[in-house]
Amino acid sequence: MKELIFTQIQRVLNAGFLALFLVVATQQHAHAQCTLVCNDLLQVSLNADCEAEILPDDILEGGGCPNGDLQVQAKINGVWVPAVGNFVATSANLNQTLQIRVRDLISGNSCTSSILVQDKIKPQLTCNDLFLNCAVTNYTPAYLYNELELENGYPIVDENCGTYTLSFIDTWYDLGCNGSINGHTDISYYIIRKWTAVDGSANSSTCNQYIYFERRHTIDLELPEDFTVSCEDPNVSPAVTGVPYIFEFGVQWPVWPNSGFCELNAIYQDNVIRLCDGTTKILRTWTIHDWCQATGQNNPLIHVQLIKILDDQPPVAECPENMTVGTNPNDCHLDFNLPDFMVEDACSRLASVEAQWTDYNGHSHSTFGSFTSFPGNNLWHPDTLAVLGYANDLPIGDNLIKYIITDDCGNSAVCQFIVTVVDDVPPVASCDQTTVVAMGPDDPFDCYLPSANGCEFAGVTWVKASTFNDGSYDECNNIKFTIRRMAPYSDCIESLNKVNGHPNCNDAFPDFPSEYERATAEGDSIKFYCCEVGTVQTVILRVYQLNPDGSLSIGYDGEPIYNECMIQVEVQDKLKPECVAPAHVTVSCEQFDPSLWLYGKAAVS
Repeated sequence: MKELIFTQIQRVLNAGFLALFLVVATQQHAHAQCTLVCNDLLQVSLNADCEAEILPDDILEGGGCPNGDLQVQAKINGVWVPAVGNFVATSANLNQTLQIRVRDLISGNSCTSSILVQDKIKPQLTCNDLFLNCAVTNYTPAYLYNELELENGYPIVDENCGTYTLSFIDTWYDLGCNGSINGHTDISYYIIRKWTAVDGSANSSTCNQYIYFERRHTIDLELPEDFTVSCEDPNVSPAVTGVPYIFEFGVQWPVWPNSGFCELNAIYQDNVIRLCDGTTKILRTWTIHDWCQATGQNNPLIHVQLIKILDDQPPVAECPENMTVGTNPNDCHLDFNLPDFMVEDACSRLASVEAQWTDYNGHSHSTFGSFTSFPGNNLWHPDTLAVLGYANDLPIGDNLIKYIITDDCGNSAVCQFIVTVVDDVPPVASCDQTTVVAMGPDDPFDCYLPSANGCEFAGVTWVKASTFNDGSYDECNNIKFTIRRMAPYSDCIESLNKVNGHPNCNDAFPDFPSEYERATAEGDSIKFYCCEVGTVQTVILRVYQLNPDGSLSIGYDGEPIYNECMIQVEVQDKLKPECVAPAHVTVSCEQFDPSLWLYGKAAVS
């Protein structure tokens, strides 16, 4: 049984080997029948999409490989491409000669050839006509397309392989007033612009574009408006002040000094009217004639334009700075010499300069000055020197000085500054050379002197500063008096220095100031003490100058204005002593002391 099974298996294997042998033999026979023969150099034209797929039949001669699986490849940069499918030529291969091979993917057989890749399709060119006004003088394609934003400035180009160049040639044709072209009338002239498009393979095509320049008439014009220019730069040329123009495409097309290709002629004439140095009126009369219309209404067109050269700016002055000055020597006012100052005007002559102020009585005053040159003056520069006289009777205090400068056209500038008048003369101080001061009653709250028992009060006398005045005065202002002791001080005053530190005194009057400071300070009054009786004290009377508001007058150095005089003061005691009896007592006659010592003693104050 086993032998039978083996025999059957062997038969099957033998049959399989036989079939495999037959397949291999058949394939070898087919391979032996695949013969590839390539044509020589072939020309390949790219299609409308600028590409061409290279098929095996395009390269091979005859059908030598009927059962083959064929592929076309090109050798690019030393590499056969593509890996899969047939080679497709594109614009990247344009005008190149490429090595090509066709190979059978089954047998591996191949042949080689060469192809020249070319573009034989001409650019497709479409021209559209344009209509412009006759004043347009720049009609280059770039200007029409970029500046006027006309899409038809260039033709429409359809090029299969992308790259091309455009060029054009213009032929100019003039038309008479009654001429027409292509059914269009009222055309001043036209241009036939022949466009030529050439692609990278020298394929070319052309088209004609008509550019019509339409005639415009006086009724179509925009006329220049009235215009004002500054007298500092009085440029009144029509290029600045405006000319008649045609307004289209958002652009002004002037018809002066020439009207381009329009049959329009524009001229003007000026009539000058001078008003003042810097202001002039110009009546500019425009006349525009249309050669293609009959003379009559609006032909010629007359238009009057008013142009003003205007001086509306005031003079410019270098105003004096604020200043402080003293009064006249003999009175309380000031006759002030008004400062000269520089002034200039850009366009007009200077007509007048005036100064205004108010005197001490409140009356307003003014004076007129003059203009003159000055040393080193550059006469090409429009500056000059304004000279004024005196402003009399300025009162003490702040005085507003106003300069008014007017030019020939009535423009005025106001210049103001403050003159502060001060009485800088000190008051006259007059006082008694010698004075007697008598002591008064005790003032226990004013003076405490140290003693063995602590603080004891001593008699004092207050004397006002004005007491020592003997006719002091100020020429212009009120005055104020102060008084103080003159150093060096007496031993009596120096002893007061001990009060401010004595424990008994400080405990009794902790807020009481140093009596020494009170005795030596400047004040409205002065104290004299009992300890000074019989002495002569030197004091100084100071006379301050006051402002009208009662404040101290301050001089140029920033200090109060004053004067002083000295007085010799003799301190006397004119009060009699007071005897104070002891208190009443009652005693027994048996104990009576005839010496009276037991019944007290009289006290003396």
